[in-house]
Amino acid sequence: MRWEQRIQYATKSDIGFRRQNNEDSLAVQLCQNAEEWENHGHLFVIADGMGGHAVGELASKIAIDTVPHAFFKSKAESPQVSLKNALEIANANIFERGSQNRDFARMGTTCSTLVLTERGAFIGHVGDSRVYRVRQNRIDQLSCDHSLHWELMRRGKLSPDKAASQEPRHIITRSLGPEEKVEVDLEGPHPVVPGDLYVLCSDGLNGHLKDDEIGMIVESLSPAESSRSLVNLANLRGGSDNISVIVVKVGDSSDGVPASDFPVKKKRALTAELNAWWMIGFWISAIMLTSGMILMLFGRVIQGSLLTLASFSLCAALFSKWYQKRKKWIEQFGDLSETVYGRTYQSTPCKLNRKFLMLMHSIVADLEKSASEDHWEIDWSRIKRNLEAARSQTARAEWGNCLQSYTSAMEEFMVGVYELRRKMKEKTKRSQANSS
Repeated sequence: MRWEQRIQYATKSDIGFRRQNNEDSLAVQLCQNAEEWENHGHLFVIADGMGGHAVGELASKIAIDTVPHAFFKSKAESPQVSLKNALEIANANIFERGSQNRDFARMGTTCSTLVLTERGAFIGHVGDSRVYRVRQNRIDQLSCDHSLHWELMRRGKLSPDKAASQEPRHIITRSLGPEEKVEVDLEGPHPVVPGDLYVLCSDGLNGHLKDDEIGMIVESLSPAESSRSLVNLANLRGGSDNISVIVVKVGDSSDGVPASDFPVKKKRALTAELNAWWMIGFWISAIMLTSGMILMLFGRVIQGSLLTLASFSLCAALFSKWYQKRKKWIEQFGDLSETVYGRTYQSTPCKLNRKFLMLMHSIVADLEKSASEDHWEIDWSRIKRNLEAARSQTARAEWGNCLQSYTSAMEEFMVGVYELRRKMKEKTKRSQANSS
C-alpha cells in the first residue's frame, strides 16, 4: 500500500436496545504526512468495555485514549512492536486505575486494532472484538476470538456448528485490564490491494449478523451507508448489546505511482549492511590467515597457529553477527526473501444474492406494517420511492442498487423505531414515578 492511496472510513456506535449505557469506544487516527506514514501507518481501534455500569465504559475509554497516543509516540522500527507496546501500556493503565478503586477492580475491555502500512495490514488484538477484510466477494476474519467458544474449537473439543448452541457466547478468556500482564496477539502482514474493505466491530454486531451478511452489506454500500445499515440491522434483530463498527475502504493509487517496493527496499538495506560487514571481515580474516601460514612456513609455529586461530574466530564472530542481525530483521519485517502472508481464521463467500435481498424485503415489509398500524411519524414519500426503486431493480437483477434502496427505506423506518422507543421509556419513567 502507498501513502498516496486515499482512505475512506466511517464509524458508528450505538447503545443497542437492551443496555443502559454504551461501553463501546472507537478511534481513528490517519497519518498526517509521509514521514508519519513511513514510521507508523493509519490506525483504527475499537474497544468493548466489560464490568457493568460505568466501569466498562471507563476501561474502553482508557484503551481508546492510550493506544493511539502510545502507538504514534513509539520509536520502534516496526508497526508490530509499536502496536504490541501500545496495547500493553493500555493494559497497564487500566489495571492501575482498577487497583486504585475497589468499585473498579478487575474492570476490562476488549481491544482490536488495524494498522495499514506500506508493508501491509497488521492487526493487534485482545478479546473478541473482530477485524474482517472484505475482498472480491469474500469476507475473511483476520483476528481470532479470545473466548470460550474459540478456545474449545481450537482444542478440537467443540465443532463450529455446535459451539453456538452448547456454550455461552460471551465468556471472554482474555482482555485488557483485569491482570497486570496481558498476552497480545499480533497478525499480519496481510497484503493490501486497492478496493480492500476492512471492518472492525464489537460482538454486538457479529452476534446478530452472519459474516456473509456483513460482507454483502459492506461490499455493496459506501462506508458511511454500510456502517449505519449494519447497526440498524443488528438493532432490528434484538440489539442485545452495544453495537460499534468501523468500515475502512482502501482507494486506488494515484496515477503514475508505482506499486509499493517496501520489501525490496528493506531487503536491499539488509543485504548492503551485511555485505559491508562480510567484506571488511573477509579481508581482515584473509590477511590474518595468510600471515599465520607464512609465519608457520618460516618456523614460527606458535605465532602462526595463534594468528590462524584468530582468523577462524573472526569468521565465527562475523557469522554470529550476521545471523543475529538477520534474525532481528525477520522478527521486525518478516522473511524478506519471500512474500509473507498473515493468517486468516475464517473465510466466507459473501457475494450479494437474491436470497439476502428477499430477507431484506421481508424486514422492510414488517417495518412498513408496524409503521402503518401505529401511525409512525416518518417520511412516507421517501420510503415509497425507495420501495418502488427496489422492485424495479429486483426485476432488472440490479442487486447492489436494490440493497441500497432497501437499506435507505430501513433507515427511514428506524427514525420511527427510535421515536417509539423514546416514548416507551418516557412512559415507563412516568409509571415508576407515579408508583413511588
